[in-house]
Amino acid sequence: MRPDISIIIPVFNAQDTLKTSIKSIINQKYKYIKPKIELILSIDDNKKYEELTKIKSDNVKIKIIKTNKQGSGPGNARNIGIKISRGNYIGFLDADDSYSSEYIEEMLDLVKKKGVAIAPTHVFKNNKRIKVFKGNKNNILTINDISDNPCSYHPMISRKRIKYFEERPSQDIYNLSKILNKSSISIIKHGYYILNLKENSLTRKKNFYHNLNQAYKFYQIKSLKEKQIKIARQFAIRRILNRKYKIWSKDNENKSYYEFIEGLDNERAKYLCI
Repeated sequence: MRPDISIIIPVFNAQDTLKTSIKSIINQKYKYIKPKIELILSIDDNKKYEELTKIKSDNVKIKIIKTNKQGSGPGNARNIGIKISRGNYIGFLDADDSYSSEYIEEMLDLVKKKGVAIAPTHVFKNNKRIKVFKGNKNNILTINDISDNPCSYHPMISRKRIKYFEERPSQDIYNLSKILNKSSISIIKHGYYILNLKENSLTRKKNFYHNLNQAYKFYQIKSLKEKQIKIARQFAIRRILNRKYKIWSKDNENKSYYEFIEGLDNERAKYLCI
């Protein structure tokens, strides 16, 4: 019998955080029926994670697979996970993030009705919530949210609609933009995705700006060639934001990209009050 859901976690140097991510899946709360969950850890490093399969749960089965090349990136790790997955619906989680306790039940209920579902992203730093991204329209995510809410959203999607990822930065955003280019996505009301901002987070890497800009440029050009103008526009806006972030970060070395976005939102609010 197929599992109800396959959840894929790309894993790279995640010994300190992965157990918390897994426990957020195992400790989900359900009002009705517990779904059968296939949890796929797609390992992209040479570390050992086998002990995690010993974590017991009556509805979650943990599988460990290795990517075909160490350090190949989350896009490749997700693709390999998709290929071996068996669930009717497929969800994603990063190895240093987690789900709120009601996330899976609410997402599963919505994806069964719509074919794709998504949750707000709550950004935490040092266990303190610093930002909530949930789209600009009530309970709906649209293509414009790709640039207006510059964070990663991870949809749950039916197997029939799943698409493979590009093997470059922000492949999750690009995949999501292709879905949103055709239709908006309903957002669950109570559950949320927890993005944990760490000191060694991607946004703090010295090459963050350059690598992200190159990826955005690639998606922008590809979308223009495919005449997907709305997608191209979103990545053009993201490139502009990224350029502003590079300038801002010179005087704010100890602050994150999400704190930069918070500052932009405050400036927008000031302009609205004038």
